[in-house]
Formats: sequence, C-alpha cells, structure tokens
Amino acid sequence: MFHSHDWQAALTAVYLRTLYAGESLFRDSSAIMTIHNLGYQGIFGHLDMPLVGLGWEFFTPKHMEFHGNLNFLKSGIVFADEVSTVSPGYRDEILTPEFGFGLEGVLQDKGDRLTGILNGVDYSIWNPQTDPYIATKYSQENMQGKPICKVKLQELAKLPLDPGPPLIAMVSRLSSQKGVDIFAEAFDGVMRNDVQVVVLGTGEARYQDIFAELAEKYPNRVGVFLRYDYVLAHKIFAGADILLVPSRYEPCGLNQLYALKYGAVPVVTATGGLTDTIDECDVDADIGTGFKFFPLNRVELEKAVSNAIRIYKDRPDAWKRLMKRGMNKDFSWNRSAGEYLVLYERAIADRRADLKSIEKA
Repeated sequence: MFHSHDWQAALTAVYLRTLYAGESLFRDSSAIMTIHNLGYQGIFGHLDMPLVGLGWEFFTPKHMEFHGNLNFLKSGIVFADEVSTVSPGYRDEILTPEFGFGLEGVLQDKGDRLTGILNGVDYSIWNPQTDPYIATKYSQENMQGKPICKVKLQELAKLPLDPGPPLIAMVSRLSSQKGVDIFAEAFDGVMRNDVQVVVLGTGEARYQDIFAELAEKYPNRVGVFLRYDYVLAHKIFAGADILLVPSRYEPCGLNQLYALKYGAVPVVTATGGLTDTIDECDVDADIGTGFKFFPLNRVELEKAVSNAIRIYKDRPDAWKRLMKRGMNKDFSWNRSAGEYLVLYERAIADRRADLKSIEKA
C-alpha cells in the first residue's frame, strides 16, 4: 500500500504503474492519493517530461498532460486506485468548475473512487486541559481559566484589560484564499461594535501592510502579529471569544477545530470542511457550535460577526452553552483513522480484483 499526499508525492502512483509495474515486490500494491489543496498542482513545462524518467507516450490528456504542460497532481489522480481529500464538503466542491482548478473532469472520472475524509486533531497537543503554553488550564467542566487566558492575551496584544468586549481573533495565512481581503473590507464595519481584535499571520506583503495600517488606525483595540508563532497561536485560541475564518475555499481547516476545543466560537464561511465541522447556532433551540455565512462578501461577514457579538453580549448563559457544545465535539484522529482503514481495505480488494482480471485475460 502506497499513500501519497499532494503534488510533491503524486508521481508515486505513476511510477508504481509504469516503471515498477513488472516488479513482483510491488505487484499487489495499491496506490492512494490524498489531495489537501487542489489549488497547488505542481505544473511544469512540457520539456521537463524526460526528467521524470518516463516516455512521451504518457504525455497525453489521458495521462500526465494538462493544457500543454506536465501536471504532477493530475498524474497522481489518474494513476491512483483511490483518491481522497480532506473533507466530504471539499470532495463535492472540487467536482465543480468553481473549485476544480481545471481538474474537475479528471476527478469526475474517478466516480466513487473519490472520497472525502475529515482531517483530525491531536488533542494531546491542542487541549486547554493540558496545554503548557496557555496562562492557565481549563475545561468545559471548569471554565474559570478561560477569562484569565483572555486577560493574558489582552496584555500580549497591548489591549485594555477589559472583560466586557468580545475578543475576535484571526489566525491565518494572509492570502486571498483565506478571505483576508474581505475581512479588511469589512473591518471598519466590525469595529463599529464594541470589540477587540487580534490577528496572527504572515503572507502576501499587501495584506501584511493592510493589517499593520488597521492596527495603527485602531490603537488600543487591535493587536496584529505579522509572523508565524506556534506558541502565540495556542494563547490566542485560549484567550479569544470568537475565531473568524472567512476562507474563499477551505479543504478542511484546522483552526476552527482548535477553536472549538478552546471555547472560542467560530464564525466561518460556509465552504468545504468549514461547513462539515461547524453546526449553525440557534440559541433558542440550544443547538449548534458556531456561525456560518455565505456568500463571502463584506455584508455577509459583517452580519455574521454582528450576530455573534449580539448573542455574546445579550445572552451570556446561551453563549456559555454554545462554547461548551463546541468543546465537547470530537474531531480526533480516532474517527478519521477508521474511515481511512475502510478506504485501504477497498483499495486492496480492488487491486486484487484487477490482478485476477489480468490473469484471466
């Protein structure tokens, strides 16, 4: 069994069925290809074809060619026995022109051999009950540590130590995929509420500049950290009241899962894995774990954030129950691992069936 991930390892399945097809050691081996983000495909010029060690007979639309170029990810998809991606929602989205990045037809050809399995979270690392990086530990049974973590985060961000306003956080790569441009457009509208905002991330220079300017525009209300900081990310999840994830598309997303465990309520775009993992809140029915909005634009983002702020301020008891519902969710690898085992078993059975067909022929 060979399980490869993304374009960097996509030629594993190709070599298994070409260069090593006659090797008895690999005869029974199955190939599974997992796509974490279809936006990154490993596309190279056609003259690079000899560098992969295969003949030009494989440089065809049926195999490795993609609009005159060599496409590693497409090649892995074509040659793999099974293809998976990191959430059921994203699995459905990549079959469409909007999210397929030109490979929707290739993926449609896989039929039921394209599966969506949610990523998991390692709760031995991301857990407020055991986290060594946060100010004090807490759990859904004893939430007294959460306000302390909020104060410590306010100190780090140089914000007023005020428990009243909700603290909204965004921990993200600063890129258009993550919808940070829409958050920037909506920022003034969000700040018309009594809120504090903390942003952690690095990425495209234009977005870094925008958020640096917003921090200057709203002194004492906005803290911006333009860097990658693993330890600070833990402190932000523990101290934040709301986590904003306004992605244009999100294959799975992990930050909203971390936030749930730490009692930071997610406000997310209804796309991909965000749709799969966040249940829309209905405070009257006492259900849901967060807030979803769609389409991704300034108006809908402001509306969703304002709704969350209103409930936080006006219905504190309902908000506490909302936090606890999220903290009780289980997105550990135990569940996802079982689904992968089913996928492995199916890939092995299919390979054995293929070999029997070849022997009969």
